[in-house]
Amino acid sequence: MVKSTAPHVLYVSDVFPAPLPGGAVIVYRHLRRLVQEGWRVTVAAPWPTVRPLAADHGFELQALPQKKWWWPPARPEWPFTQRLRARLWTRAVQNDPAWAAGPAPDVILTVLWGHASLTAALLAQAWRVPLAVIVHDLFRETQLPPRLVREGEKIMRTVLPRAARVWPVSKKMSEQLAPLCPPGAVSTLIPVPEQDAAPAGGWTVRFRSAPVIAHAGAFHPHHVGYLAAVARSAARFGGALLVLTPADNPALSQLRATGIAFRHQPLFDTSGEALRFLAAEASALTIMYPLDPAWYRFSPTGFPSRLVDFSRLGLPILIAAPPDNPIVRWAHDYNWPLVLEKEDWTRLDSLVAQLSDEPRWSALSAGMRSIAVEACDPEKIHRQFLAELPRRSAA
Repeated sequence: MVKSTAPHVLYVSDVFPAPLPGGAVIVYRHLRRLVQEGWRVTVAAPWPTVRPLAADHGFELQALPQKKWWWPPARPEWPFTQRLRARLWTRAVQNDPAWAAGPAPDVILTVLWGHASLTAALLAQAWRVPLAVIVHDLFRETQLPPRLVREGEKIMRTVLPRAARVWPVSKKMSEQLAPLCPPGAVSTLIPVPEQDAAPAGGWTVRFRSAPVIAHAGAFHPHHVGYLAAVARSAARFGGALLVLTPADNPALSQLRATGIAFRHQPLFDTSGEALRFLAAEASALTIMYPLDPAWYRFSPTGFPSRLVDFSRLGLPILIAAPPDNPIVRWAHDYNWPLVLEKEDWTRLDSLVAQLSDEPRWSALSAGMRSIAVEACDPEKIHRQFLAELPRRSAA
């Protein structure tokens, strides 16, 4: 590695920059800020997974060693091959002159997910530098096959005890992970929004007779029932549902099969483009989790990064999630009123009705702007990240 007096972070990932959404996108936003603040930022990822970057990105890209002919393939359906690949990567990096030149990084950063995070933990141990881990999702809360969930849990129980800092995205997740981590290592860090200034959404006369409620987050088949109900409710007030999702999303076809009228917009390349579109087209947004408690194998602990991004638009956000979801706890903490905790479509109608009333809409918008300043400010979130990022000199 190149000699430098600047603080140096090595980020190890499966793909870079990661597509929306997810924890790896959040790390990318912090890394861009570190570059602007004078840090050396080295990114280690398998070379075929490095996606196009702006010419002035400022990162030092260092490919993880390519597969040797004698290495077995690493396939998700064969969990032991993932662990083996992490160990082979670690050994190859240690023996690679390109990596050996210069001092080790001050800290290694990763997102808990797959063999890249295990590689980060092994390198941190080998080089005796602190490991910092962002945890955006827990394997047991995904819809992955049970065998892959078990493997993910095994990786988690290997990586987290070796970390000097662990950043879960919610208080509930922090409470669950604390017993696995070294004392004092856990600190809740909510997702950081885009650095670019978000445009402000605003009231227009057409929303009085035609509210537009937009959904721009994850959209899976188990969301169809709720979005169909939102579309029906919006239609009762002359409005419409607007869904941002890829055209080939199977859930989109299922929503069309309900016969409900709605608008569809393919995804944009960047969050900034999506935010500008939503500011111009939507009077409100919705963020959802399955409302039926029976759907969950485990009580959810995640927190949607989209909420942090969307809050800065100042548009009212309709939240749908069961009572024990962290996003509902968040809404109650900030006295946010647009919350649906069960499949009560009469209450949904009463919530949607507020979006056609200009004084009420303005009050909700002001409340969301206040929350964005207090809880979702990118400067505050990054300052916490920087203050808590461990360094070798302090290890």
